[in-house]
Amino acid sequence: MHQLKDNQNRDWTVGPLTLLDVRRVKNETKDKWTLTEAEDVGELIGDDLALYEVCWVLLQDQAQQHKLDEVAFAKVFTECYEKFVGALVDALKDFSQCLGKSEITVSIERISVELTKKRSAVVKNLSSAKYDQAMEAEINRMDKEMDEKLSKIIQGEGLETPPATDQST
Repeated sequence: MHQLKDNQNRDWTVGPLTLLDVRRVKNETKDKWTLTEAEDVGELIGDDLALYEVCWVLLQDQAQQHKLDEVAFAKVFTECYEKFVGALVDALKDFSQCLGKSEITVSIERISVELTKKRSAVVKNLSSAKYDQAMEAEINRMDKEMDEKLSKIIQGEGLETPPATDQST
């Protein structure tokens, strides 16, 4: 059982997962997510929308207790993404261990490490001087292009007039 609090201090519990939970996820996602195969769980962890979908299926009853419809839950999930995903991943690891499927746990660990590396690299690139220079150059290019277009419009070169229509008939 993995608990978390959202930004409104509401309690959420993910797990312990049961085969009934897995069947419900499988049915409600039209057989897309089985949660019992390493490849399936690995793909799930790399897909933000799928993670939301599985959390919604598993936490729908709790959301209703908190008087949240799916739209409101999606907002809470987005605001507390790391907490919800962390709890789901931990619940999936526990479930796979109960089933004796250590390959799922290994898959989860490997993918989690790779995603963390990837996210760190993105953050590093976004905060680099090289990125700032590239963004500034692109903004300057766009400004120049817009200035040229506006200048043409002001000078009348960029204005197209519709063909005259004969309204005498």
